[in-house]
Order: sequence, then structure tokens, then C-alpha cells
Amino acid sequence: MEIGENHTAKLYCFSNSINKPKQVVPVTLEITGVSVDEHNQILVNVYPNPSTDHLNITSDEIQRVEIHNMMGQRVFDRFYNDTHVVISTRDMAPGTYMVTVTSTKGVTTKKVILR
Repeated sequence: MEIGENHTAKLYCFSNSINKPKQVVPVTLEITGVSVDEHNQILVNVYPNPSTDHLNITSDEIQRVEIHNMMGQRVFDRFYNDTHVVISTRDMAPGTYMVTVTSTKGVTTKKVILR
């Protein structure tokens, strides 16, 4: 698949309903420029995982760290110029979070669990 391509298909949904046992839904898939290039991912370590009160993040030239909860809400966002940062998680609710690290070499996201 190439960026800009469109693909159409039919999605068949089946139910136990007597009136409508089958529903056909047309769908279109558009290929956009959003992707993960595994060859350009940066090496990032986030630990401890799971964590209770802080996260250590190490990488080459960390520029920014963002943390989002599983509802997509940004709960942390800071800019840095370092290779190791420590972030307090004491004020964050227990749960699963996505940590996005931006460095001079790229962006990567890690899943962490806070207890």
C-alpha cells in the first residue's frame, strides 16, 4: 500500500435479529503518512515498569517527554536537553500510560504501568 491510496470494501455484520440478520456497511481505507518506521526508532529506556512513584527515562539527547493516559489525555509534558530524566508519578492515578519521548534522532512511545 502506498500513501494516498484508497481502498474500498464491504463490512458484513451479522446478528440474531429476525428483521435484519445481516447488515452491509461500505468502508473506505485511506493510506496516510502516519506510520512507524522501525528502522528510525530511537533507543529509549523507561524504568522501572511497573512503577509506583517515579520513572527514569534514558535516551540520546532527550528533547521532550509527554505522558498520556489511555483516554488520550496529556497528563505530563516537559522539554529537556538531557540524556537521563526522572519524572515523579506520585500525582498520577494508577493505570496504564503512554510515554512519548522526542529526541534529536526521532520519536518513540513506550507503554508503562503505574501502581
